[in-house]
Amino acid sequence: MPERPPDNSEFNVEPSVEGFFIPADIGDPIERTSVPLNDYRARQELVGGLFTVLDFIEPPATLYCGDEAILQGRAPNARASLLLSMHNFVHRNYTVIFGDGFLVGPADDDGNDTPVPEELTRMLTDPAPKVVGAKVDGNWVTRGKLYPSWIDAYSSALRLARAIPDIQDVRVTFA
Repeated sequence: MPERPPDNSEFNVEPSVEGFFIPADIGDPIERTSVPLNDYRARQELVGGLFTVLDFIEPPATLYCGDEAILQGRAPNARASLLLSMHNFVHRNYTVIFGDGFLVGPADDDGNDTPVPEELTRMLTDPAPKVVGAKVDGNWVTRGKLYPSWIDAYSSALRLARAIPDIQDVRVTFA
């Protein structure tokens, strides 16, 4: 009779991906959160039910948000809406996210979520001052004002883009 391999179930850890949980309540902090890689129910639990997936363009990332959040009377999520507007111009000035969100990196070739890109992770976690840049006639111009948080900088950048039609794009970088 062949010998059974040892039971290593305690070492069989399900693969997971780390992302950022973005609560709709502005008073609650954004938190790093890990979820099992192939468990859509874990994502549903984070966002409060069925979800929609919205893609960021630069840097590439994926935002899970509640598909029925507005129908469920959930609050607008200003931080998730700012992130989406800043990182996907298609949604700029038009899309408002309701309810909680969950941010991860772009899907890999197998369709699995990846970690949030380092550039975006740093923007959300590094308290260093930020500056707003605007692209005009193909050239980037940086405003001299320093912003204490990504929220302040993103809000200013998006207001600038709305106010001046000649601006082709906006970005936020570290001072």
